[in-house]
Amino acid sequence: ANCNRRPILLQPIEQKRTPLPLDPVMRELASLESSVFGLPEPKDITPLTKPTPDELLNISDRSPLDRQLEILNTMFRTEGSLQVRNNFAYITHRVLHIVRSLPADSFGQNRLLTPLEIFHKVFPDLPS
Repeated sequence: ANCNRRPILLQPIEQKRTPLPLDPVMRELASLESSVFGLPEPKDITPLTKPTPDELLNISDRSPLDRQLEILNTMFRTEGSLQVRNNFAYITHRVLHIVRSLPADSFGQNRLLTPLEIFHKVFPDLPS
């Protein structure tokens, strides 16, 4: 959820939160829980060595279709708020691909159709 009440695209990319210190009782309870269930200790978990790039800052003119596939791949490998930004980057490259590959008259109607014209669009094989 957006607890900061700020548009996601305007938030800083990496917001690190400092973990709250655990009191000794909770630390011992977490240690017992990890030993009983076989969970790794927090000190045993290694973070990702390579930070994932922010795809929204990397919008380019090179093949939008290739970029869409790269961004989809990145989206499924990242977690957190960066995934939302990658989603916006995917949408942007999708629009770039559509705008470049389709003719200009494919982007909607420039006038309202009459009911008879709508009927002929829905049922094109019927005679007039």
